[in-house]
Amino acid sequence: FSLTWSGSYAPDYFANSGHAEYVGLEPTITVPILDDDSFDINGAVGHQWYHDNVLAGYPDYWSWMGGVSYTWDDRLTFGLAYHDTDMDFDDCADLCNPRVVMSVDYGL
Repeated sequence: FSLTWSGSYAPDYFANSGHAEYVGLEPTITVPILDDDSFDINGAVGHQWYHDNVLAGYPDYWSWMGGVSYTWDDRLTFGLAYHDTDMDFDDCADLCNPRVVMSVDYGL
């Protein structure tokens, strides 16, 4: 089990909207399967703040993600994750609707 904390600070985010901050937590449970194969269950929750929401163009919001991934031979990873926020259509039209994202990653 691992728990990762992330954070960022932008002193001048966008269009003179002032500073912006983001903090998040990302838990991951890794289940070894064979010698170089593993299965991960992961998630994330975070919050974004803007100094001036009107100039930034968005309200402060929460985001979250839940997903799974399978790594084969320590190199090839297949992932599937659900991403969402607490923003609604009026906040950002179609850009903040829930999404399911599939990924494939190959490490050299």
